[in-house]
Amino acid sequence: MSGGILFGPWVGIATGTIAGVHRYLIDINGITSVPCLITSIIAGITAGYINRKVKKEKQWSIGIFGGMMCESLTMLLVVLWATPTALGLDIVSKIAVPMIAGSVCIGLIVLLV
Repeated sequence: MSGGILFGPWVGIATGTIAGVHRYLIDINGITSVPCLITSIIAGITAGYINRKVKKEKQWSIGIFGGMMCESLTMLLVVLWATPTALGLDIVSKIAVPMIAGSVCIGLIVLLV
């Protein structure tokens, strides 16, 4: 069994958990801290699943889609978590496009590598 198949899902889960906890600890009482914690862990699980279940030649495109969905989930959770909701909508209106577009760029970089 190759290392990528054996460690793939666990590396994604561990990375997502570490990234999520780090993001949470940066701004514990921040409006985006809990949504980012949750979606970082989900993104790690998703990345591990994609690594394990998707054919190698399709991983980059499925990875881009997964990244976009995780970022979209982050935006939804920010709006739902924020009090007042108008503050969440204001934050999302400023960060949604760059965050979602950034996940596309990362996927394309992975394709090049």
